[in-house]
Amino acid sequence: MPRKKKIQKDKTGYRQMSLFEVIAKNDEAKTQVVAMLKMRKTERKQWRGIVAVPPGSLAEMIVGEFQAKTDIPLEIPFFTLLHWVASTLLKRGIVVNFSDDMPDIKPDIWTVCLSKSGRSKSFTQDMIAPVLGSDDIQFPAGVASAARWIQELQIHNNSIWVKDEFGAFLQNLMVMPHMQEIREYLLNMYGNRPISRSTKECDIVVQNPALVIYGLSQLENFPEQVSSENLICGFAQRFNYVIAHDDPDRKMIDYPIYNLNRAQWREEWDRLNSEIKHQKYIARNRAIEAYKTAFKTLWRSEVDGSFYRRLLWGAHKYALIYHVLRGQGAQQELTPEDYGWAGRVLYLHIQDMMDILDRQGYGEFERKLQAAENFHEKCMREGKDFTVRNLISGVKSIKNATEAKAILSVIMTTSPAK
Repeated sequence: MPRKKKIQKDKTGYRQMSLFEVIAKNDEAKTQVVAMLKMRKTERKQWRGIVAVPPGSLAEMIVGEFQAKTDIPLEIPFFTLLHWVASTLLKRGIVVNFSDDMPDIKPDIWTVCLSKSGRSKSFTQDMIAPVLGSDDIQFPAGVASAARWIQELQIHNNSIWVKDEFGAFLQNLMVMPHMQEIREYLLNMYGNRPISRSTKECDIVVQNPALVIYGLSQLENFPEQVSSENLICGFAQRFNYVIAHDDPDRKMIDYPIYNLNRAQWREEWDRLNSEIKHQKYIARNRAIEAYKTAFKTLWRSEVDGSFYRRLLWGAHKYALIYHVLRGQGAQQELTPEDYGWAGRVLYLHIQDMMDILDRQGYGEFERKLQAAENFHEKCMREGKDFTVRNLISGVKSIKNATEAKAILSVIMTTSPAK
């Protein structure tokens, strides 16, 4: 008798659905996957992050120092810097006004940075954070209970939360009953809606909550901890992702000691900080047109709009960060250049989301989708029905009805029969 296929479960015993099952059962997942297919990653030939580093900026100064004197993947110092700049702006109550008809936008970016173990993420924090801020504006990293979490938020609202093992944290939010209350708090925080908790001792209400969240996690473990379902249409979709890639030209054996010169960083940050003259920065005229251009450049009519709106909303937050990093803090109006740099960071996030999904079977899905699209064209030419049954019989790599239904639903969304 053939052996039964073992059901894949994570370490908590929670069964993760395959990507095919998620797409077949969930329309939102299908539309997200369709959107991602339109933004497929390109092959890397150099450190891809250089496109998002303004020449002559503090970002170039810090990344260049890490590149010359360490083997640490450069995504780690680059995104550490962006998040500490964001946290400084958030703590000072600095916002973006994109339209008088819309609420002001806080620079509360949420990112998960993934790397192999032993890539000095904590060391990088220790190097950069003191230059831009101090420990007293950090949300405590080790908070585990909902009661303690909201108490700390009341004290540390509008600060930065740097948390290790973030993949395990996201997993626990989904499967551990005692963590689901924190998930509800974070869902409210994502829209800056009030968070409240009532106990016998007191009532706690945090108005207009916001945190810059910078989660750190091991790339090796992440696909087991956070399912494709959660990434595509669950709580985890609210984060941006970046993968810190090793540089084969910078080998660990060549850097026995990291000796970074931070004095120049501090001098440059003090100058940039002194240039920040406004509590509210505004996007008008040319900046708005730059945002519209970016939106239209990425848009495809056959793709659900919610994916793009969620992604591109972060452009306003990154535009403010770049405005400051480029030494433009004295000017109240954001510029098209600010939005141009923001778009480059968002493109890096899309590349890495695709990379993560590849590790969870997305690459297999895309290969089968290509074969099915070729079969679909053949059916169209020959006037044959394009059905689940015909798809299974016509494409050898498609093994069952679940896979066929998922692939057929995507094809009929992107290439409807004429």
